[in-house]
Amino acid sequence: MCGVDAIQFLTGCSFGKGNLIHKDFGKSAFTFYNRDTQKGFRAVFKDDFARDEKDRDNRIKRILQADLKDLFSTEEVDVPPVRPARIMKSIQCDGCSEMTMESRIRLFDGKNLCIPCFQKVEQKI
Repeated sequence: MCGVDAIQFLTGCSFGKGNLIHKDFGKSAFTFYNRDTQKGFRAVFKDDFARDEKDRDNRIKRILQADLKDLFSTEEVDVPPVRPARIMKSIQCDGCSEMTMESRIRLFDGKNLCIPCFQKVEQKI
């Protein structure tokens, strides 16, 4: 979703830092939370804002020139913050020998397997 690209650019949040969480519900809705102030808000894109505009170029121009309040409905949220990312140790997969995050290792027949290797052996049973 290109909206997530914009959020990464504008906020500096990223999946790698663990401060951007993607929950794919198929919506153009985004929740922002400031751990310092313990306040957050949810912004939902008003898809109907320029829907009546048939010409793609005119629709893009209209969206780019719009005020944010015309593009998004917002509301404060009262949710606990997402836990900060934990750095986990890496374990070597006994199937492919690649290092894999500990929480993604599956134990099968006494072997530590990454998810793809686990799926291969599990499918054979």
